[in-house]
Amino acid sequence: MGTWSPTGLESYHPSRVRTTGSALNFAGKNMKKRGKILRDPSSGTGLLMIEGRQYPFSRDVAGRSPIAPRPGLVVDVEFDVQGEVESFSAVSESQLAREAVISLSPAPHPAPALLSTGGLLRLAVALLLAATWGFVPAASMQLPFPGSADFTFLDILGYLRSGAVPEPLSSTGAADAGPYTLLAMASLAGPFLRNLWRTRPAELAGLAPLAFMLAVGIAFHRSLGSFAATSPSVGLYISTLLCLYFALTAVHALLAPRPKELPRPASPQKKAA
Repeated sequence: MGTWSPTGLESYHPSRVRTTGSALNFAGKNMKKRGKILRDPSSGTGLLMIEGRQYPFSRDVAGRSPIAPRPGLVVDVEFDVQGEVESFSAVSESQLAREAVISLSPAPHPAPALLSTGGLLRLAVALLLAATWGFVPAASMQLPFPGSADFTFLDILGYLRSGAVPEPLSSTGAADAGPYTLLAMASLAGPFLRNLWRTRPAELAGLAPLAFMLAVGIAFHRSLGSFAATSPSVGLYISTLLCLYFALTAVHALLAPRPKELPRPASPQKKAA
């Protein structure tokens, strides 16, 4: 008869059939590995193939398996602390099919975390933009009295809401922006939509602050007409730069290549059909 060696079968001698645990690094503890039966023990010592190496097993070990070992059967093998095959159990076809689907399925692309470096930077830019809209003058207007007046972006929203821009301009208090304030807040939330919805349309929401500012600017310019001469102030420049940051980030994320998804294998039921 033949002996077993890690590279093949030579002459067999019972005293020399032994498995060492060095190949699998047992480190004095039990281990479980996936393998395949190469030879059943009906005509001698059985053989298992595990990670490219052959391991023998006896009839006693085979008797502990609920299914008779046969060549080609995929099994989960348990080794004892000495590195010898202690037992094995057959792996069902359905389990193998599930593992194949999992291995071929693309890893999900998690939405970028809000507390990541990029998320914190977007949050800081959004807070700075909101403060600029509320407190830094965005436009200056020449008036007969008191001569000139500065208006923040939120002031402009309030004047647009009133429907009659010239009247509120002469008042000392800022006009109530009402629902326009909600629109401003919604546009600021646009760049964060990608944290909840990881799709390409969600990336486009990063253009919302810039689009909102453009729409407000056009509406304000048309409502004034030739009533008074206006000039941009520092708040408009700061707001534009911050909105451009969101817009460029959105375009970059939109154009960035994404890994292609692998096709899912057909289920065993469909194959049988």
